Amino acid sequence: MLAILLDRLAIAAILLMAAAWIGDNWSGIQPRLPSLPIAGSIAALSVFVFVFLYHLIFEAAFGTTLGKAVMGLQVANQSERGRFASAALRNILRVVDSLGFYLVGFLTATFTRQRQRIGDLVAGTVVLDLPMAKGARAAMMALLVTVLVSSIWVAYALCPGCSEAVAKLRGGMLSWRTGFSLSCRRRKRPGQAEACPPLRRYFPSNSSTPRNGIVTQSGRFSSDGRERSRGR
Repeated sequence: MLAILLDRLAIAAILLMAAAWIGDNWSGIQPRLPSLPIAGSIAALSVFVFVFLYHLIFEAAFGTTLGKAVMGLQVANQSERGRFASAALRNILRVVDSLGFYLVGFLTATFTRQRQRIGDLVAGTVVLDLPMAKGARAAMMALLVTVLVSSIWVAYALCPGCSEAVAKLRGGMLSWRTGFSLSCRRRKRPGQAEACPPLRRYFPSNSSTPRNGIVTQSGRFSSDGRERSRGR
């Protein structure tokens, strides 16, 4: 399982750079998209294809992946198929094994003699120990860390404003949930009417709060936009 997590980190590092490029060119990409749901479906399909190709290429060419190499593991082909065909079949069925956060694959490997998941059983493959010196495994770990750190640097170079945009998006989401802007320190300055401007929030009809209520500085709601008295 740890090898899978390491592979997911390597994949996420590569996808981070792609996401940074898309974010930097979003203004030119967005008008070409038919709709956001279709764009989301295309993005999800692209991620699935990339994960499949990552495992397919590494396992067919080297018999291992970055995560498996760090853990000293390799995929051995015990069938009459070619290495490429076995790797393809094994990773197509990863969709089944990964159900429930790899619960299906984990349970299948637990109750089979050679600890094979469904993809291994169908493709005729088995994960074995890789005869690899500790120095070589350390080098692979260093390579993986280098990929992770480099991806962050490259992503920032591709899209310098993305970090600020993500911070604003997170602040906006938290502001919507709490009812106040996180950028407001709620300290009234001389000549300032309000320390924190009110934010409009709408509630369902079955709520006891007025439907068109306004969140005021005190956190109370009023339908006419005036803050309710604290009773002092």
